Amino acid sequence: MTEPSDAARLRRLFAGMTGEALENVDLDEMRRILREAGLPVEETTQVDALERRWRELQPAMLQAALDPDVDAYLEVEPVFQAAVGRLGARAADPAALAHEPAGIRAIVATRLIDGLVENGGWTAVFAEGMADLLPVAVEGYGLLGLDEHASLAALARARGFLPPGPGDNRPDDPADFAFWEDLEAGWFDLPSPETARAAYIGAHPDIG
Repeated sequence: MTEPSDAARLRRLFAGMTGEALENVDLDEMRRILREAGLPVEETTQVDALERRWRELQPAMLQAALDPDVDAYLEVEPVFQAAVGRLGARAADPAALAHEPAGIRAIVATRLIDGLVENGGWTAVFAEGMADLLPVAVEGYGLLGLDEHASLAALARARGFLPPGPGDNRPDDPADFAFWEDLEAGWFDLPSPETARAAYIGAHPDIG
């Protein structure tokens, strides 16, 4: 017996989304799985909507699959998380990192600094009390072959930044503002450090 056209379309769509051959999966079971995933499909119009959403998602998914930064992230994240899990609250403590292998120090310190800069700019490193981590990060960028990153991180360390305290009415220094703005512009022009971290892990498979 030929399956109704909307059911056949749903089966093809579901197979494309999951990457699985679904000839033996009951239509009601597919609908149950989709409902639990927040994608209820009970009528032909809903199949149309789901097909449309799937087509819209595919370019982004393909881009992610082809993006070397995504592959690098997947390589680095388990190593980083294992180190942070082992170190706990001391992951940003230079004294604790000193007992770790140089590669682990580099990955943890540079990743932590990268995250702060990405989310709040270079002054966030100082505002969050992470300035003591900068020497470890500078060393780490160098170990990873990221000399330009190391140079800019060293510049930030040398300049320093004193976050304003409660009731602090110090006037803004235009030269200071320009320094951090220029530093960040140069930083974000550089390649993502994640690829270098992944390459280092690939060359040192026992690092984790």
